[in-house]
Parts: sequence; structure tokens; C-alpha cells
Amino acid sequence: MSQLLKSIDSRTQMAGQNRMELLLFRFDGKQRFGINVFKVREIIPTPMLTKIPRTKSLVRGVFNLRKQTIPVIDLSLAIHKPALKKTPDSFLIIADFSQKTQAFLVKEASQLIHVKWEDIHPAPTAVEADQHYVTATTLLEEELIHILDVEKVMFEVNGPPPEITDSFNNLAIHQETSKHHILFADDSSVVRKQMKRMLDKIGVQSTSVKDGKEALDTLTGWAENDNLPAKGHMLMVISDIEMPEMDGYTLTRKIRQHPQLKNIPIVLHTSLSGNFNVSLTKKIGADEFIPKWQTNELAQYIMQKMKACKSSQHK
Repeated sequence: MSQLLKSIDSRTQMAGQNRMELLLFRFDGKQRFGINVFKVREIIPTPMLTKIPRTKSLVRGVFNLRKQTIPVIDLSLAIHKPALKKTPDSFLIIADFSQKTQAFLVKEASQLIHVKWEDIHPAPTAVEADQHYVTATTLLEEELIHILDVEKVMFEVNGPPPEITDSFNNLAIHQETSKHHILFADDSSVVRKQMKRMLDKIGVQSTSVKDGKEALDTLTGWAENDNLPAKGHMLMVISDIEMPEMDGYTLTRKIRQHPQLKNIPIVLHTSLSGNFNVSLTKKIGADEFIPKWQTNELAQYIMQKMKACKSSQHK
């Protein structure tokens, strides 16, 4: 198991090439699930866990790893399946999400596979009882792999992300910024709803899409019909990185290659952790990298862009 994951540096070679690496795992059943390896720090045999009183039932306890206390989530229970029976051969997938470390209890972590994002598709509507937690699927030798919407799981474990502070929500902002438009792309329905609430509060018109391909099709459709929102008031594109059909890196490159879209500011907004994201953001031509759930930081960045637009119009 220690050889299953290689250095994170070697895995970043696929970033920006519309490819990803999935870690496959099982609970007590035969169905295999996947999670992007970029999120995974390491995999370890399940140690002794310390129970914490008055915590949610899906939190099986905590343990210490190199002086860090890490909560352990029964991922099977989190997606409303039977609780995983802890056995001597169970494992913990230790992962980073939006600058927080979590451990997921699984029966077996089986293998790594390389997949093109174009071969990952939105989940069909008839994906058993866990369909609300499956954000996408892919085929491996005729086996359907379910890719979990980990943002939704973390939302239910940790509660909703913080709303923007009142300083961003006032009538003056609504009156001054109603002409601005933002397109945001994310395959998680939880994130799309949270983004819509935030943009509504600061008075910015918005369009939401569920993947990079839909984002690019929407933008190019607007451009071809001479209908970019309010012509010149397309404030920015905010995009997740991990998305079916087309990832955020590839979306950024294609926007930068389009003569009518190339100057639109782009923010990559993801739960992926690591300094490589910051450097890769600049390399592929995005303007900013802001981790998910940093609500005030994202709102502040949007406000700065709106003020810059207003200043340029008065010159």
C-alpha cells in the first residue's frame, strides 16, 4: 500500500492535459468508487481511533499522525450506505480539502488509474441509492466507476461554508454592479448553489454550468452571436478544476486561445490543495487561484475587479 501513491510532484505532470489519476476504493460491497489522487496525501492501515463524544455518527473517531489530530469519516455512512465494519484490513485515505485534512475509512483501496477528463461523464440519474453523492462516472474494462462528490460529503460533515460578511451586502453595491456578469463552472451542485447565493448578495448577475465543456460552449455561443453579456461587462469566469468532459486547466487554455474571449479574467476555484496549483494557475494563463470555501476572499477579489472596471470607465 505504501507504494500505491507516488510523489505528488510526479502526479502533477498530467495537470493541464485534461487528464487525471483516480484512486479506486471499495466499501463492503463490490461497487468501486473513485477520488482524484490530487486530493490524497497518503493511505494507511486503520489505527486505533479515539471516540469523541457528541459528534456525528459518521465520524468514527480521531487519531494522531505526526502531531496532527485528524478526524476519521466513515465514507460509506456519509453517502447513506451501511456503516463500514471496521476490520483489520481496512484503510484510511488521508486527503486535503480546502486546506483541511480529513481521513476516510474504506474497506479497500485497490488501484490507481489514469483517465482522460473527456472519458468522465456526469452521473446518470439511475445510479442506485448513492446517486446524490456521485458527481461523475467512468468505465474501466466495462465496470462503471462512481466518482464521489466529495464537496457534498464535506458540506454535510462540516456544515455549510460561511456566508459573506455583511460588509459585502448592501444596497449601494447592488445598484452599482448590476451590469456585471460572471460565469461559474462546477460539477458539484452544492458549490453551484453556494456560489449563486454569494453572487446574488453582492449584486452580480451570473450564469452557472456544470463542467468545462458547457462553460466553453456557453462562452463561444455568446461570442458567435455577438451576445457576450452586456458586451464588455463580462467580469470574469470562475471555474473549478476537476470537472467531467473538460477540466478547469483545459478550459482556461481554450479561453486564452479564443480571439473574442482571451481577455476575460479567469479565477480557478477548487478544493485541491498544494502550491503546485498556484504556479500552474499562472502557467496556463489564469489570473488567480482561490481555494473553495474562502468566501470572503473570493468576494473581495470580485469587488476589486468591479472597482477596477468602474475606474477604467471614468478615465
